[in-house]
Amino acid sequence: MDIDVYAITKQGTYKYDPDKHELIWLAEGDYRRAAGGGQDFVASVPVVLILAADYTKYDTVYNPTGFDLSQYVLFTAAMDAGIVSQNINLFCAGNGLATISHSMMDHKVLSEVLKLNESQYLLLNNAVGYPAE
Repeated sequence: MDIDVYAITKQGTYKYDPDKHELIWLAEGDYRRAAGGGQDFVASVPVVLILAADYTKYDTVYNPTGFDLSQYVLFTAAMDAGIVSQNINLFCAGNGLATISHSMMDHKVLSEVLKLNESQYLLLNNAVGYPAE
């Protein structure tokens, strides 16, 4: 529940609403290149899934490690994004799709397009497409 998922296609950008199981339109335009972080092939995949942590959704009362809370939340956010990314990888592998997970992306552009607030941070993305023949 602490990771927000966004989808970027050639036509536009959407936010996934897990409660309604639907995509909410955010912006028109093709921002796949910004999601690629300099990797040109990302601009040609059908969809890029962006994973952003919302730090307001973390339980900062439970802190068994004794970490500074900012380190605890960052560690937990990274772990949670990794779990979501792995689920995307498994879905793609089981359904004949190809994907690559990476953290390189244009944070400034995507933060504006995705309408992120100050408590949200971009962590990972999965470029999803079809296997090369």
